[in-house]
Amino acid sequence: MELVVKKTTVQWNAHPHFKKCIEFHGANMECTERWTEALGWCFQTYGPSVDLYAWTTMMNCKDAKHLTGYYHNVENIDKILNKDWCFQVATSMNRNRFYFKDEKTTSMFVLKWK
Repeated sequence: MELVVKKTTVQWNAHPHFKKCIEFHGANMECTERWTEALGWCFQTYGPSVDLYAWTTMMNCKDAKHLTGYYHNVENIDKILNKDWCFQVATSMNRNRFYFKDEKTTSMFVLKWK
């Protein structure tokens, strides 16, 4: 199994909030098992987070206003959104991924899981 570190660009949904992406490459079952272990480690190390789709959806709607004021409770959304990391489960287009806010957070992950 191999970890591939990538820099996010403007074409990525994770950009500009997350600067680095780590993809898990390898045999499907082995890769998924290792990714799941790493996911648990991230929750313990960096705190709870949500998947990238939920993260970007909440981030994009937190400033959306309703006619009567803020439609969403911004304080609750800020508590849910972990600004250090999020994850993405494999799809037909992407591998299992983790996204990190900066080089320091990414390096800590790579040292543990490489």
